[in-house]
Amino acid sequence: MGAARCERRRRGAAVVPVDKARWETFLPLHELWRAYVAGLLQGGSSGGTAVGEREAKGEREAERRLRSAELVGAAVTVSACTRPSLCGTRGIVARDSARCVALVTRGDELVTVPKKGARFEVEAEAPRERVGRAGGGGGGVEGRIVRVSLDGDSLVRS
Repeated sequence: MGAARCERRRRGAAVVPVDKARWETFLPLHELWRAYVAGLLQGGSSGGTAVGEREAKGEREAERRLRSAELVGAAVTVSACTRPSLCGTRGIVARDSARCVALVTRGDELVTVPKKGARFEVEAEAPRERVGRAGGGGGGVEGRIVRVSLDGDSLVRS
């Protein structure tokens, strides 16, 4: 794996050029991430006997799945950081390296956030099935928001 990483770095594939760090450029990547996570979170509310139990179990499962999801393309907010000036920064993850995350902000800035000592807030829309009404009224699917707080220290790779 190290050799592949070195090859990408040599070719420049591991770097996001500052002049290409535009919000509009990364929006399609964010839409792909949203579709990826919706598929990942689909079907996470099975099991349990009572409706409340199923929902609680489904929420825990959805959070677990979101914690293990790929971050590139996710819209995240830095809620805590060893560099206080980065707290509150919101952007789309353009790059997730071993020790830092590069975010593209709405202001078309490329911000590098060290993972160590940081906390990232991620939210995603997960499908929720509704039961149809007894008179033939339609059921359907509506989204529910799953929010997860990721500890940057646990994201550091060596």
